[in-house]
Order: sequence, then structure tokens, then C-alpha cells
Amino acid sequence: MACLVVACKYLNDVTYKNEYWASIWKEFSVGDVNLMERELLIILNFNLVVHPKEMEFFVRRYFRYEGLEKSLFTHQPWAATLTVKN
Repeated sequence: MACLVVACKYLNDVTYKNEYWASIWKEFSVGDVNLMERELLIILNFNLVVHPKEMEFFVRRYFRYEGLEKSLFTHQPWAATLTVKN
């Protein structure tokens, strides 16, 4: 959940408050959501940037794992920016 909260806040100028996230996941209080968000940011050293080469590595790995490697470059609009290595 912390990844979703942080990603939404990183990508959107206007986003949900932690009270909203806590209301969706009733198992967690607002304090829990705050703590998870803060702990994740500390673990990431507040670095939320993903470089294109890192993205390419993990996308290729995921598609290979799922057996979808052949469709990697045919269905993803962002894939045009990736380099094809045979």
C-alpha cells in the first residue's frame, strides 16, 4: 500500500490524503499509513526516480518471467524508447 500512496503523490499534483487511504484499507489507521509512507521513503532514501535503463531491465525481466517477451515491443507505447537486444 505504501508504494501506491507514494506513487500517487509523486505522479499527481492533487492526490488523496492519507485519511482516504486509511478509509479504503480499514485494517490500517491514518497513523499506520503515515508510518508506512515514511518508512518506504526512508528505505528509498527519498529517491523516487527510475532511470530508463532500470525500467527496461525490470520490464524485460517481468515479460520474460510471464512468457510475454514477444509481445513486449508490440503492445506497449513506451516500448518504442527501449533498445532491442537479441
